[in-house]
Amino acid sequence: MFEPCSGVSDEGGIPPFTERTPVKRFTPSFRLKIPFLVAGFLSFLFSVYLYFVEGETTAGIFVGLWVPSIHSLGTLLLTSVDSPTATPARELEEVAS
Repeated sequence: MFEPCSGVSDEGGIPPFTERTPVKRFTPSFRLKIPFLVAGFLSFLFSVYLYFVEGETTAGIFVGLWVPSIHSLGTLLLTSVDSPTATPARELEEVAS
């Protein structure tokens, strides 16, 4: 009676809903960055809330400083250590001599 879905529906080749989720549209490298971007944005919103709504200026500034720290942590964890930095050949020759 029911046939398993082959990945393409009969409605003009539109894939089923499970294959059209917004996250699957992103590249794998961007999907790894999403938690750090979301955490940084939530930290920013929380710092604005503390600073302006609660009147806790010191706490708002402290939490606001988390944003670059979270993004730096994401950069540190997601940057490959194996890839060497590009060094021009002249600099290599100067170091060798």
